[in-house]
Amino acid sequence: MRRAGRLFQPVQLIRGRRLSTAAFLAQRLEVSERTVCRDVADLMAQGVPIEGEAGVGYRMRSGFDLPPLMFAKDEARALVASVRLAQPRLDVALGGHAEAALSKILAVLPPAARAAAESLARSTRRRSGPTPRRASGSSTCASPPRRGTRCGRSTSI
Repeated sequence: MRRAGRLFQPVQLIRGRRLSTAAFLAQRLEVSERTVCRDVADLMAQGVPIEGEAGVGYRMRSGFDLPPLMFAKDEARALVASVRLAQPRLDVALGGHAEAALSKILAVLPPAARAAAESLARSTRRRSGPTPRRASGSSTCASPPRRGTRCGRSTSI
């Protein structure tokens, strides 16, 4: 297991309990207490708000939220599908940002998840084809709307 993944596990365990001892964490993570103490010290040095010390126990200060480190294959496919479905409805700038975000996500996925997501990206792009987009804030009305009426507008979410 990669170090980042290994360090994520004690954070999840500490977050879910009032107080977690090194012995409890070592048992759950199947490592030595020394490894737990060293990993928790590394997390604290990196700014993770863990309070406590070896021999007493550890707890997470309130308000700390750590995002998941990796998407599962189906989660990655869902993200690709969501972006592809939304792109025809987005203005040019937001569509570009969505594409950039999708590229970053695809770049960090493990090979199997990346392959599944990219195959979905290719198939959805082929089906929908390029869709012309209006510039952000551009109106579909020929003239300003009259009082009490509405005009279609392309807006960012």
